[in-house]
Parts: sequence; structure tokens; C-alpha cells
Amino acid sequence: MTNPVLWRNNYKVTLTCDIDMKGKAFNPTKEFNRVFEGCGHTVNNLKIQNESGKGKNVELVLISILNEYAEIKNVTFDNYAIEGNSGIKEAAGLIVTNHGTMSSIDIINSSINNIGKKVKTAGYVLNNEEDGLIENCNIENMSIKDANIKSLFVLTNLGKITTYSTTLSVNNKDIASGFVSENFGTIEKCNFKGKVSSKKCAGGFCGSNSGEIISCKTEGTVKAECEKGNNNMWRICRGE
Repeated sequence: MTNPVLWRNNYKVTLTCDIDMKGKAFNPTKEFNRVFEGCGHTVNNLKIQNESGKGKNVELVLISILNEYAEIKNVTFDNYAIEGNSGIKEAAGLIVTNHGTMSSIDIINSSINNIGKKVKTAGYVLNNEEDGLIENCNIENMSIKDANIKSLFVLTNLGKITTYSTTLSVNNKDIASGFVSENFGTIEKCNFKGKVSSKKCAGGFCGSNSGEIISCKTEGTVKAECEKGNNNMWRICRGE
């Protein structure tokens, strides 16, 4: 279906059917202050491409800022593409800065392409702030081309991430991690399985941890040239 019926009031949007975006380019949303209830439906063939991206601070993402008390929940993005262009500074699968709640959001059969090697990029959220909550959210089958992904899920976590499970791989010339690059918050009941490799330093689950990691599991392989032969899936070279 291409024309979903939405119910709106001052604070809520409810998705009542699946949507097919047919691969049309969608410009990033600067801020979201409301509740988006997906009701288990799927958004198909969404492509994010900021064609006007010329400035130094341009972000390539679905939503730049999810504000405090805002929510996005119960929705799947299938065949979801992030397509880069010139002038991009930050990019992420969904959100650059999360102050709200992200719950039961799946990204499947996705791709991040042509972002550039110097752009800060994460597969899901770039920065999960102290008031940010990410729960029961997953990525499956993500392809990455010409992008410098430092973390497959979240770059920096100051808030809480709980109940996550996925199998993916990341290859980075700089510091890389399979789940979170830097953790200052709480990560609980999250599982990661995959391959992590870096020309410098790598952590299979978390690159640097100054917070809490509780009841998490990780398995796979890690390759980092700064500690050749060390297959520590928890971290390599960074963290306490």
C-alpha cells in the first residue's frame, strides 16, 4: 500500500498499514518531538539522500534529533538505503542524536553507501544521550560500501541499550567495534555475533567501556593489527 491512513493528534502518529516508498529519495528530518506508533507495520524501499547536502554540518540520517519524551516504536524498515553525497559530516542508519525512546524498530536488508571515509558513521544511532533509551531494536543483513563505519549499532552510548541481538560484520581502518564504540551508560541483555577487523584497534562488542555492561554475549572473530593474534571478543586495545 502506498497511501497509509494516519491518525494524528498533538503528540501521536499511528501507522495503520504497510508503506512502499518505491525507492524515492527522502530528505532527513531535523527534529522529531512526537510519538510514532508503527503497530508492527513495515516501511519498504525507503531511501535517504540529502541532495542539498553542501555544508560542513550536514547530517545524513532519517531523523537528526529524536527529542526528549519523543518515541518511535513497533516498525520495520525493509530494503532501507542511506545514499551519501558531498558535504556530509555525520551519518547513521536512523538517528544522529537520541534523547527519546526507540523501541522494537528493525532494519532489514539495508545498505549504507558512498558516505565517505572521514564521516562519523554508525549503523543505527550515532549518539545515544543520557536520557536516550534503545530497547529491542535490531539490524539484519546490512551492506556497507565506501563508508567508514566505526560501530555497527551505536557510536557513543551515555544512556541505556537493552535487548538487542544480531549477526553482522564491520571492517574499519581506524578503531572499530561490533556493537558500541564508546560506552559511558548501561548496556544490558544484548547479543552480538560477527566479525570485527581494523587496521588499528578493535573491540568485538565494545571498543571503550566506562559504564555498565550486564548479561551481554558476543561471539565471532576480531582482527586488529595493533595486537596481532589477540582474539578477545570483548575488547582489544581500548577500554577498562
